[in-house]
Amino acid sequence: MSRIFGAVRQNGYVVRDIHAAMKHWIEVMGVGPWYYMDRVKTDWFRHRGQDSAVEMSIALANSGELQIELIQQRNDAPSLYKEFLDAGHEGLQHMSYWSHDYQALYDKAIGLGYRIGHEGQIGGEKGRFAYFDTQDHPGTVIEISDISGTKGPFFEKVRQAALSWDGTRPIREVGGGNRSVGRRLGRRVGGQTMVHKPGVRTFSEASMSDTDKVFAGSIPKIYDEYLVPMIFSVYAEDIARRIAARSPSVLLEIAAGTGAVTRAVAAALPRGIRYVATDLNEPMLAVAAQRQKDDDRISWRQADGMALPFGEAEFDVVCCQFGAMFFPDRTKAYAEVKRVLKPDGTFVFNVWDRIEDNVLTHEATVALAKLFPDDPPRFMVRTPHGYYDRDVIRADLERAGFRDISIETRSETSRAPSPEYVALALCQGTPLRSEIEARDASKLQAATDIVAEAIRTRHGTGPVEGKIQAVVIEARP
Repeated sequence: MSRIFGAVRQNGYVVRDIHAAMKHWIEVMGVGPWYYMDRVKTDWFRHRGQDSAVEMSIALANSGELQIELIQQRNDAPSLYKEFLDAGHEGLQHMSYWSHDYQALYDKAIGLGYRIGHEGQIGGEKGRFAYFDTQDHPGTVIEISDISGTKGPFFEKVRQAALSWDGTRPIREVGGGNRSVGRRLGRRVGGQTMVHKPGVRTFSEASMSDTDKVFAGSIPKIYDEYLVPMIFSVYAEDIARRIAARSPSVLLEIAAGTGAVTRAVAAALPRGIRYVATDLNEPMLAVAAQRQKDDDRISWRQADGMALPFGEAEFDVVCCQFGAMFFPDRTKAYAEVKRVLKPDGTFVFNVWDRIEDNVLTHEATVALAKLFPDDPPRFMVRTPHGYYDRDVIRADLERAGFRDISIETRSETSRAPSPEYVALALCQGTPLRSEIEARDASKLQAATDIVAEAIRTRHGTGPVEGKIQAVVIEARP
């Protein structure tokens, strides 16, 4: 444990042949499965203060709690990776420390005299990384990496896969590449044939598709039975009223989840409309479809809000309840909404306000920080309650082409029959569960109990009430 950086979370190996390296780790070391990205896109990359267009392939797997990273640089752009290879080395090149408060750790390191060798960003503004120069140390480089964005859940996906790996599917490709690379990989790693789709993927895209199973198992059921009535239904009714006032004929819902808005809107609109409800996460849609009464107006479809599978100017209204916070590139997602909206259409959506204005969630977060003082779970702060700045929301919409934008704050009251109900909803019905289990899988129930006790201390043993607050937005092109 470093007194400066915390615990080492990853060992990074720079290699000349990433396929041979994966083969070694799988067959000799028994480590896997490997999540392989043939071309990783950096949003920006600088080597010793100068822009550098580095292209690289990355493979990730876990050995226990330690992540193993394999990197093969695919071009001759300046980087510490290239310097390492040019010096005749191959193998362990860096040790990585991860942080949910990257800027504070970065500033601390710079203040202590660490010098940047190269740095960059993968998957949006919350995906920064920095490699410090070797300085007086003759061996490995220190890296710090921001996991407060989509990179964190993706890393957790890799860790969870290793825990239950039975040796099957040793290599799991993430996104792009080409068929020739796929054939080479299949030939070199146990004869496995990989099918690559065209394109380049970022970590954010990878994590948004590869972490769908975080919402599998019992989470969708708990989410729908506990969280929906506790915090979502009241805002679903508000969305439904706003949509009904516009009398749409064709309606699209993004991030429908388990169907809270779908049910409310369906009850408010007449027959004869067409309503398409989508979600990235099929297990959530399965619950939504099961809960919804037979209704020939509604069709369910798995879809990514970043690339909507619909034509231009197809919908009168597009709605999204508490989903925009999860988009890795919100401006891109909003541009997709604008594309499928009719010229006189309306985009209606909401996001949670800051966590301090959402009492029960805030109290749960504070309680969990006491259980995990060295690495408190930050999912609620980072994502559901991490996108509430009205100026930022407006700017994102304007960049996507929206001009008529109204933003309002809406406070409501959250109600639950008991503190235990609140704790179960928050700790086991959201991706917060994955964060708790990532710290100590044996402490999920203990974490739930600690949150229940905190709620009980503040609100008593009976029914619980607490303020909730959201930001509601209506936007037109």
